[in-house]
Amino acid sequence: MPDYELACRTGRTAKQVRARRIALGIPRRPRGPAKPWTTDEKALLGTEPDAFIARKLGRTRLAITKRRVTLGLPAVPYPNSKRRRYTRAEDSLLGTMPDDELARRLRRTAFAIQGRRVVLGIPKFQSRSRPWTASEDALLGRLPDEQIAHRVRRTLAAVMARRVNRGIAKLNSRNRPWLPEEDRLLRTTANAEVARRTGHSRCSVRIRRRALGM
Repeated sequence: MPDYELACRTGRTAKQVRARRIALGIPRRPRGPAKPWTTDEKALLGTEPDAFIARKLGRTRLAITKRRVTLGLPAVPYPNSKRRRYTRAEDSLLGTMPDDELARRLRRTAFAIQGRRVVLGIPKFQSRSRPWTASEDALLGRLPDEQIAHRVRRTLAAVMARRVNRGIAKLNSRNRPWLPEEDRLLRTTANAEVARRTGHSRCSVRIRRRALGM
């Protein structure tokens, strides 16, 4: 099933599902033809909150919202919810940045931002991804993905996807040689912090420290 649908079912974010799928080397499920809407399904739209109907019909919340808006049906608020109206200033920001980023700025949920954008017919923000450099590619498989993400200022999911797409195996930190900058870190940093930053185990850190006579 699509990442976002699995995320809804498991209570995780779509980014977490995508990162896990990439880590396991599982390709994304290709999109099939859209399931046609039945008369009974259409009759449910606008009778309950979109999320409730989505669970009943086995469709995504976004699909429910889009279909409801197409039919000109008003949204039904959640029971006992205190809905905060959108201001003109907030509406003007829709589509100018990723939904999750705007959600943090406006203190709303990403689903709420996405739904509002769809209702107003505003397309999704298309950010230009930063191309990978040769020096960044050279780090793949030589350091833990988390450490690379921190160094090159990219998300963990982006690093994992790049490594998998280039056919580079995940690093086995137990057999990885120590780098000069990691040795220097041993002089000023506690074992636990060195292990967290470098991806080496605490046991490996202690052994390396003794080998260097520290």
